[in-house]
Amino acid sequence: MKYPVRRQPTCIDENTPDGTYYDFTKGPAAGLAVARMIGQITYLSEEAMHEKFGRRLQNDQDYKYAFDQEFSVESYLDYQANVFVDRFDANTYLYVTKAIDYFDPSRQHGSLREAMKKTSCRFLVISFDSDWLFHPNQSQEIVNALVANKKEVTYTNINCSFGHDSFLLETNDQGRMISGFLHETHKRLQSENINPIKIVNTPAAQKNHAGSIFKGARVDHYQIARLIQPNSSVLDLGCGDGSLLELLREKKNVSGLGFTLGQEDLIESAKRGVNVIQYDMHDHLDIFDDQSYDYVVLSHALQVVHKPENILRQLLRIGREVIVSFPNFAYWPARLQLLVKGKAPVFDTLPAPWYDKPNETINYMSLSDFEFFVHDQLKAKLVKRIAIASRTGREVKLFPNLIANEAIFVIRGE
Repeated sequence: MKYPVRRQPTCIDENTPDGTYYDFTKGPAAGLAVARMIGQITYLSEEAMHEKFGRRLQNDQDYKYAFDQEFSVESYLDYQANVFVDRFDANTYLYVTKAIDYFDPSRQHGSLREAMKKTSCRFLVISFDSDWLFHPNQSQEIVNALVANKKEVTYTNINCSFGHDSFLLETNDQGRMISGFLHETHKRLQSENINPIKIVNTPAAQKNHAGSIFKGARVDHYQIARLIQPNSSVLDLGCGDGSLLELLREKKNVSGLGFTLGQEDLIESAKRGVNVIQYDMHDHLDIFDDQSYDYVVLSHALQVVHKPENILRQLLRIGREVIVSFPNFAYWPARLQLLVKGKAPVFDTLPAPWYDKPNETINYMSLSDFEFFVHDQLKAKLVKRIAIASRTGREVKLFPNLIANEAIFVIRGE
């Protein structure tokens, strides 16, 4: 309900006798002007209002201590009100805003989740973090309802200081998201052919976006793809630019959804045509039903997870199987650096120094650490372990905790 307060000034204006003001020389101009002023305040963010006006006076150097228009913001609101009155019919304003308030899919269908059940299109949902007229939380309600029904949805919350007007003024990220989404949707409509189910030992390309946890080619992607059955459903947490989800969709006809926080990663994902939402796994895993995905993937994200035990228990609840990949801190060059230099290791899969860890990298674990954790803490079943030498992409069979510099684990709830 956005507009009841805005309609009130127009409704109580003395020149609005039951809406029949068309025969009058003067309509409800004063009421409509106040309604416009109320609305105009919600179109700008607090930051934008302060930057645009602050406490600046319009003409005088000092306060007059009168009820005249002294501040520049007053003059601005008055100007916007007058322009609006000159070009907008009062009854149109009342009926349009009332229609907006009447629109309630939940009322007709019982809930928003039920309302979204019969939809069949792809969705792109965009919100702006400074918009207090249509707050991002409301967009996320729509996204959550779509996710609950496993509908195709991409969501981003763009950082922009222009408030509700951001959708008119922010053109860079918004434009790239929309164009990438529409281009890939059009391409999909042109051809529905699925590539043959064949995964080759070729590392997936990975752009090194700002704040990326991992640098270089992702050799774990093809190994993960080989573990996943065709025509299954996959939730990829910390999905980056969506390259793994794209690989799974094209080679194994997988229906997938990813979580990521990086804006550039979201734009790349939209271009790839994969469904990715800008959610933090620490805050939003409760939107998923139990056993709602065949696989949940946590690929090179475990090292930035806070309270890993809580997160992994959630993943075991959501997925029938959970696939986790991470750099091996017990890799022999890491041990050597600790032994010889006495310093925190830096190597291919952990490339940043300790004081400059992207995304607050905090967790260092070895293959043995994780195996112990799965058995003794999670009380989960270890289905499979693949130790990898990332330079060659080959599986390490002998002394994996020493020779392999990354690993993939498949686990399942007991």
